Amino acid sequence: MRDLIVYLDPTPVDPQTGVLGRFYQQLKTRILGDGACCLTCTASPLDHIGDKIIGRVMFERKARSKYDPVLQHWEPLEEEQVVREPTVVFVMTAEQVWDSMTNESLMTSLKANEPRSTLGPLQRFVLIIGLDALFRRIRAKKNRTYAEMIRQRIEGNMTAQVQMPDDQTREHMEQRLLQLQLRHQCHVVRVTQAEEAVEWVYSIACDISIRPYKQLESESVYHKVNKAASSNSFSAYRAMLEEIPRCTSNASAAITAKYPTLASLMQAYKQASSTEQAADLLTNLICDGRHRRLGSQLSRRIHLAFTTYDAKASVE
Repeated sequence: MRDLIVYLDPTPVDPQTGVLGRFYQQLKTRILGDGACCLTCTASPLDHIGDKIIGRVMFERKARSKYDPVLQHWEPLEEEQVVREPTVVFVMTAEQVWDSMTNESLMTSLKANEPRSTLGPLQRFVLIIGLDALFRRIRAKKNRTYAEMIRQRIEGNMTAQVQMPDDQTREHMEQRLLQLQLRHQCHVVRVTQAEEAVEWVYSIACDISIRPYKQLESESVYHKVNKAASSNSFSAYRAMLEEIPRCTSNASAAITAKYPTLASLMQAYKQASSTEQAADLLTNLICDGRHRRLGSQLSRRIHLAFTTYDAKASVE
């Protein structure tokens, strides 16, 4: 997490205000303990919902190098750049969510506090602290009111009909939260206490810190052939060939059938009378078992990949 910058909303600094106030120090300690940088956001007058404050966490990354997908290595940048990650985490209490749903201001306030410029679609997390506890309190209050009305009616102090308590409040909030997920693409997470929210934010930060490398791993050819490459030298040889752009498994099979080892291929290159002849060495190899040739373009690409001494040479 050394390259990660975590921005926390400035309001949680005061333990008396802000939903993140109770666990701000714990979160900051966890983040700094992993070598990340922890700063505060710029306060906005739109941070308030019904005179209450939304906790907000955003992320940026220090970029010192850029990955070249053609050369498949990292190129250092002349100057360090700071890139904003397309993820924002809102941390709210259940009471805040209830108040904002009452006056229909939740999504408006969330959008007002989103980062303005990010790479790619924005990923929103809404962490709600104590929602189930709020439902239990509302239910208990309705039950007490119902019991009191029954007692008043038994004593003859009330003649109106008494209705059983219902869960309309819970159903209303559940529907709004579902709309938040489906219509506005927000990930809603419910936690019981502040410490649990700390763990969630910390886990999200850890995942963001390795996001570029996970994307490269999923897109790379290497991770698909890594297990085979570790078994024997022949599999490693084929894996090296298949890492070259446009060299398919059929093409690598044709090459290894003609030149079963990398040493035999390199020896054939050395025995060629000229560089042009070496580059076209694999052109006429049949790669589909019948009549399809490897082709001059792929032959030259493979020759360049195995013989060049230029680290920046493109094999495309």
